[in-house]
Amino acid sequence: MSSQTLAEFIAILSIVQPAKAAGLNPILAFIPLYAQREGLTIENVWAFPPAHAFERLAGLIPLIINPDALAAVQDAAAPIVKALNPEDIKAKLTEALAKA
Repeated sequence: MSSQTLAEFIAILSIVQPAKAAGLNPILAFIPLYAQREGLTIENVWAFPPAHAFERLAGLIPLIINPDALAAVQDAAAPIVKALNPEDIKAKLTEALAKA
């Protein structure tokens, strides 16, 4: 049995099969949430054996992705998208540079 950690698995996979590693990003994005819910550090989760980590992370998905959560994300995203509008940022930078 391998003692490889999730961190080692992802690091190696990112080098030898970068497209497959990138495809795991949606699952890996749950690491901080899983750690919070389980009272662990993020480092603890990265130290899990890969199969155990993916089993735990995948099990979290149906618990948190529901219509209410999706609506909350959409509501939260609206001002973020507006704040990151490239044209607005460009206008603010131009104004700041003009004042300098």
